[in-house]
Amino acid sequence: MDTITPVIKNYVAAFNAAKYHYRLVHPITGKVKFGKYNKEEFIKSGKFFYAMNQQGFNIYARPIGWQYVLLDDLTREVLTDVASLKPCMLIETSPGNFQAWLILPETPADRDTAKAICKELAVRFGADLASAEPDHVGRVPEFRNQKQKYFELYREYPIVKLWRWEHRQTTFLPPLGGVVQSPVISPPRSNRQAPKYDDSQSAKEYGKICQLIREGKSRSEISDYIMPSILERKGNRSERYFNITIANAYRDLKQ
Repeated sequence: MDTITPVIKNYVAAFNAAKYHYRLVHPITGKVKFGKYNKEEFIKSGKFFYAMNQQGFNIYARPIGWQYVLLDDLTREVLTDVASLKPCMLIETSPGNFQAWLILPETPADRDTAKAICKELAVRFGADLASAEPDHVGRVPEFRNQKQKYFELYREYPIVKLWRWEHRQTTFLPPLGGVVQSPVISPPRSNRQAPKYDDSQSAKEYGKICQLIREGKSRSEISDYIMPSILERKGNRSERYFNITIANAYRDLKQ
């Protein structure tokens, strides 16, 4: 509990936004609590968020403004490329899974433009397309990720970690005029071979992941669908195997 307020102060300092949305979601009951805080209120929210987290709620928030872009469900393999855009924050939401936040140098003129930028960046780095919205919340660091699959895997709910933070604008610039095209994921080229895997079951899992991506499923939905079979075969290596396989699938579908 003693570490929560300093981490929240760093979280707020990285954005330096005037106001914040918060959203608390209980994964079992489905109960949701939400509201808005100004900067000072958010810094003082630690005790309330901690109590809710102890009751099983996941703690989410975001600064209010279309200039703040969330990249959700990033793998470790893409972090160097993401760092080249100078994100203001890097958070590890569970072992090997990351969220990054970027502050655009100019606020998009409208929600459609902001959404197109979110989608473009999500496709570029293989982030969760379902989270690529200009008002999507991300996890607040120093609270536990209450997803049951992590408890089954690690025998505890992992703490969301704040790894890096700095108030700065991203070097990413949308095309001239601030208009970007909504990305379209194309099917693989007929002459492109799927990555080689160690057995036929891995190839089937890769193919299924590609199918689910084409159907517009989010990274979390794909994980929920495919992880039970992966856990049976890969055990402690399941999370890393899934991260590499889905990154390959996103990459190949963009070709």
